[in-house]
Amino acid sequence: MRVVAFVSEMPGSGKTVLAGHVAAQAEAEGVGLVVVLDGDPARGLSDWWAERAAPRPILGAWDRTCTAEGFKRLAKGGVQLVVIDTPSGHTAMAEQAIALADLVVLPTRPNPRDLEVAGAVVDMVEALGTPFVFLINHTQGEDDFPTAAVIALAQHGTVCPVILPQRSDFNRCRAGGRTVMELDPDSPSSEDMARLWDYLSDHMVKVAPAAKAKRRSAPGDRRRFPRHRYDQIATYSVGDMVFPCHIADISAGGVSILTAEPPVEGTEVTLHVPYLGAFKAESVYVAADRVGLRFLIDEQTQGDLVKQLSALLHGDRRRPEAESPEPGEPESLPRTATG
Repeated sequence: MRVVAFVSEMPGSGKTVLAGHVAAQAEAEGVGLVVVLDGDPARGLSDWWAERAAPRPILGAWDRTCTAEGFKRLAKGGVQLVVIDTPSGHTAMAEQAIALADLVVLPTRPNPRDLEVAGAVVDMVEALGTPFVFLINHTQGEDDFPTAAVIALAQHGTVCPVILPQRSDFNRCRAGGRTVMELDPDSPSSEDMARLWDYLSDHMVKVAPAAKAKRRSAPGDRRRFPRHRYDQIATYSVGDMVFPCHIADISAGGVSILTAEPPVEGTEVTLHVPYLGAFKAESVYVAADRVGLRFLIDEQTQGDLVKQLSALLHGDRRRPEAESPEPGEPESLPRTATG
């Protein structure tokens, strides 16, 4: 059994439509029994499926049975493919789907914001050891080849060679729970779906064995800590130079920041986190002004950080003015690069 998950930080990237279409295309090509799992609270995939006249692919619920053991039971029951639609953003459900997948598809529109946040998802996927591909979706026309987007994404991973233009028939197929293949089997959109499934199917065959071996042999590389939104102004320093940044999300393993002066990949920095302290970290990806940092801290410090995060996220973030700095937090920060 193969598992493919559609994941995106940005709403409107097309992952729900693509998940339904890929599942239907796989069924049409004789893959066997296909199950689609709707993990998005918006329930767009469920609404689409409810209007379908065809009973296949089968719709399943994302619930507590969606585990490695649960997926083994699906395989024993004859399921050949599971397609997962995940919610937008970094959530526990998305991380669980990524950990279970043989391949993660990252639908990305060719605009600066989508390209910027794609790196944050890559950080999460790579931490879990799952292969992924970028899928450029919603280009403006048949002749509008998104060269800049392909170049930008290719620096971070594989880009699917099937580029999907924005076409009206995808909007039309929402009514009645149809697919573009069912509207017109000979349409350009139908041909694109056939090419897309062919590529994803072949790619999964190539990468799935290595990915599963990596996950079995290196469990420490998988994300052990939940990621949380942490909307805070902060700074990071390289040597005696300090740069302003904005923390987007954080876990005990790392953090995503936004900064106008990003460090190059592989740079060791010190991140000064309000209410938590100063932490050594390494830049593991840079996408526009978004940077993923992996903490370079020992297990004791990591355990303390878990407790601190829990206290902050379930209590009051404000620290009493008379309270002393957290261990490792400097009394005063070095001078900033801007003076």
